[in-house]
Amino acid sequence: MTVYGSETYTLMDSLKGRDPDGRLGDIVNVMGRAENVVMDMPWMATNDTTSHVTHVNTSLPEVFYGRAGRGIAASKSDVDSVRYGVASLETRMEVDHKTFLTWGEDSGRYMKQKMDEHAMALGQKLEYTIFNGSTAINPDSFNGLSKLYNDTSLENGANIIDGGGVSSVNTSMWIIDWHPTEMHGIYQKGFPAGLQILHEKDASGDGCISKPDANGYPVRMHSTLMSWSAGISITDWKRVCRIANIDVNLLNTNNASQAKLPELIVKGLARVTKKGGKKIIYANADIFTNLQLQAQRGSYAQLGYMTANNQFGTSFEELVWNGIPIRRADEILSSEGVVS
Repeated sequence: MTVYGSETYTLMDSLKGRDPDGRLGDIVNVMGRAENVVMDMPWMATNDTTSHVTHVNTSLPEVFYGRAGRGIAASKSDVDSVRYGVASLETRMEVDHKTFLTWGEDSGRYMKQKMDEHAMALGQKLEYTIFNGSTAINPDSFNGLSKLYNDTSLENGANIIDGGGVSSVNTSMWIIDWHPTEMHGIYQKGFPAGLQILHEKDASGDGCISKPDANGYPVRMHSTLMSWSAGISITDWKRVCRIANIDVNLLNTNNASQAKLPELIVKGLARVTKKGGKKIIYANADIFTNLQLQAQRGSYAQLGYMTANNQFGTSFEELVWNGIPIRRADEILSSEGVVS
């Protein structure tokens, strides 16, 4: 049985968040950042219990030149099925009831602060899995984009562009054409979409549950479980392009071998040409900063800023390439090996 221990927020933890007057202070979470990709992607429930099966044309029917008096042979397309898994990302928050009471009128704000931290951590883990997940490393996760686009000899390797890096400090840019049926997120059938929050409590009426301490004595706890059922499904691999092998150490230098990011973006967009989706370019801080500097210098007319609105309706200046948003995704690694 799990016991009350170091994973629970206690009075000692709460003292670290107090101002000199004893009130709850504002905690600046230096780990916080926006999980843009999670907010951008369309979502669909799986068509199977714990996974999603897509059907992909691997060949089209054959077409012949006809002639009077000559028949035409029958032909057909070929279809393969691909199964995509989902993962249940979960985090639990526990606060000692006595700690909760010490906050008095600030108790609600304290709980919200801690819940926000857990939700932030869950969002970052989800973004990490979208880009880097591997069931070979963790069977409970799902395969992310770097696992699905990692071999230039495969069919979807046509949409992997080589940025020229040959070291182990490479990163990738991703051009994703989000589409409601061909490139989207998935969540388990029968489960709600998005972040789910469960406040666990028993029948005592104080909104808590009991957990044993190290000696077996019960301690009253405020317990909240947050979860997100998630995966990705790609019916058409042409809706994604990975610009790989970008050497991070050569960025912002005068080295002739550094990746020419605008040229790579042009090449990448030439591989993602289907209609009906929403194209977005994702890059981590290293790439994003380099592109910002190039926009500031006016190096390319296509690279600049335009006014956009976020999901809350707030306007901001967004970095774009020919009107296509370029968004920062910090879970894209800068420690990738060479993709070949």
